[in-house]
Amino acid sequence: GQVSAQAMMYIVMIDGRARPESFWHPWLNFIPESYSDPLWWSPEERQRLLLGTQLVHDAARHEAQLHDVYSGLFPALSNEHPDLFPPERFTLAAFRWARSALSSRSFSV
Repeated sequence: GQVSAQAMMYIVMIDGRARPESFWHPWLNFIPESYSDPLWWSPEERQRLLLGTQLVHDAARHEAQLHDVYSGLFPALSNEHPDLFPPERFTLAAFRWARSALSSRSFSV
């Protein structure tokens, strides 16, 4: 299958943040390590705080999509090329970080 542009960005961001020699490292190093958007909340927090809104469903959908994108790439890439995609670097949590970092700093028209 094809890898989406967003998934490629996540991989570049995760890698660039981890490797000081990366061109992108200085910029990525300034990005926060965690976020407060609903993907970082527990399912219970989402239910309690977003109950009665469409956002409960939207957050669940975004989380499922992120998990699907991640599991479509990993652990296969880490197993095939552990030198390029170390499993301890390319985690679902790292993908969540990259997704939040990217979405908080970009928009589509």
